[in-house]
Amino acid sequence: MGGNDGPEIIVYGGPQIRSFAGALQDFTSGVRACNYWHSLAWNDIKARYRRSWLGEFWMAINLAIFILSVGTVYGVLLNMRLSDYLPQLTIGYAFWLLFSSLTIEGCQTFILGAGILHQQRVPLTAFVLRNVDRAFITLAHNLVVVVVAIGIFGIRPNWTVLLFLPALMLWWLNGMWLSFIAGILSARFRDVPQIVANFVQILFLVSPVLWRDDSVPYSLRLISRFNPISHFLAIVRNPLLGSDVPIVSWAVVCAITIAGWIAAAFLIRSYRTRVSYWI
Repeated sequence: MGGNDGPEIIVYGGPQIRSFAGALQDFTSGVRACNYWHSLAWNDIKARYRRSWLGEFWMAINLAIFILSVGTVYGVLLNMRLSDYLPQLTIGYAFWLLFSSLTIEGCQTFILGAGILHQQRVPLTAFVLRNVDRAFITLAHNLVVVVVAIGIFGIRPNWTVLLFLPALMLWWLNGMWLSFIAGILSARFRDVPQIVANFVQILFLVSPVLWRDDSVPYSLRLISRFNPISHFLAIVRNPLLGSDVPIVSWAVVCAITIAGWIAAAFLIRSYRTRVSYWI
């Protein structure tokens, strides 16, 4: 027998270890394990508020306190009617908290799952969905405050409120690729979480959360037009406020969704088997 006729050695992942087929298999396996990652997400929420009387409802309470305090001050400073400003601020800040959670906590997606990944064969997608699901559970609690604010200020959404559901789906899909990319890069380079946290703080100031386009100088409005967060906020905030969503916002969000998943697919294909060694 020649030197190349020996037995084939197949490592974890087999011949598909660094292929798009292997990445797709990881994705489908993770999605099917919905009971697993959903239970992990709920346990994360419960652990965060353990021994608390109000439990996870503190999330909604914190949002309400922020809106009543900061919203009132900024409404007066910006010389805007509170009946118009507070509903917009409530929706905008609730979804900013979602974005912040998906981004900052996304950096810890695989690092926090190190104990499990070192002991079990679990798809990386399951940990990504755990992070996204946890963020959306928090959003669900915060939406209670949003509904109350809309009711108090007499906002009557029209048929455009139906666009809120596909907008939520786009947020979910973007949260997944964002957690994949941030999680893989953070597992390899531990400076990434600190860089991302500082970047998110800066992005908050130039995003239309605390202010509206018609209440700031033109230079800030121009920045807002090229800020992707502005478009992500528009597709969820406008339907709830009874306003039309600009076509350009849908186009930008869809383009970012496609580009993000393409980038995530290449990272998953190339580095999914190395994550457990990095962490």
